Amino acid sequence: RQPFLPRPLPDEEGAGAPVEVRDLDRFFRGPAEFFLRERLGLALATPEEAPADREPFTLSGLDRFRLVEDLVAWILRGEAPLDYLPVAREKGLLPPGAAGEQAFRRAMGAAWHLAGRVREAAGGAGPETLEVDLETPAGRIRGAVDGVWPSGPLR
Repeated sequence: RQPFLPRPLPDEEGAGAPVEVRDLDRFFRGPAEFFLRERLGLALATPEEAPADREPFTLSGLDRFRLVEDLVAWILRGEAPLDYLPVAREKGLLPPGAAGEQAFRRAMGAAWHLAGRVREAAGGAGPETLEVDLETPAGRIRGAVDGVWPSGPLR
């Protein structure tokens, strides 16, 4: 069996520099992808990035979930939900034309309802941004964590 790499990689430039929270997040969401992208400079297309064989006119369950989740976060930040429509189109979350607008409006209704429930569970408080600057034996971690609720995690 051949090893993936024939020899160890050289040390990274900037080794020992502070680690950004967003890099930790990307690493823990996909360690292999992080390694390939950051250490080897390879970017693999994800299934979402691959071109579709045909144009969808409805949202799949997962796409609807993602859209509602994005809209809830948008609403909880105090943004107008309709301002998210061009963002959702640009991200490819919506079918084209009127079908996409109709799917967006349905998702917006669900998002308003869910955002209300989240606010109720949080006692009316909204999410905050937590600045992080932490020295550990292995090095320094710094950055910001968005969506931190004063009352703790919402489940």
